Amino acid sequence: MEERVKFYGLRDLSIGWYENRIIELIENYSSKSENDWDVNDVLELFNVKKFIDQSVFKDWTEARIKKAKEVSKKVNRLFNEFFTKKEIFDILHNIHLLNAEYYDDFFELLSKVNIHQMVSESDFEIAYKSTKLPIRFLLF
Repeated sequence: MEERVKFYGLRDLSIGWYENRIIELIENYSSKSENDWDVNDVLELFNVKKFIDQSVFKDWTEARIKKAKEVSKKVNRLFNEFFTKKEIFDILHNIHLLNAEYYDDFFELLSKVNIHQMVSESDFEIAYKSTKLPIRFLLF
């Protein structure tokens, strides 16, 4: 499994560890088509966006910072398109495909795109129970 970006907070010591991967994702963002993204790719970008929005890398050049901010804006559209253009059962099926470090991000992002307006409570309950995930992921 490849090492993916995860934002744990501004004081986390892993920030420097992810810098090269973040740069790679920013530089290559536009080379992927919308259909090439899987749920873990989208959630990794969600974490990259958190780094960008917190202005973590202060030693970057102005050009790299500008590019990062442009990508951050585009990523918002990707989130909405990824979760709203799919059938709800496809989205819920993605729970089974998640890397463990992205469980919390998945549910955070679902709440940001208002998943509760797209799926019935009973359908969500059935899908969630099938994952065997602890309820804590829903209680953030």
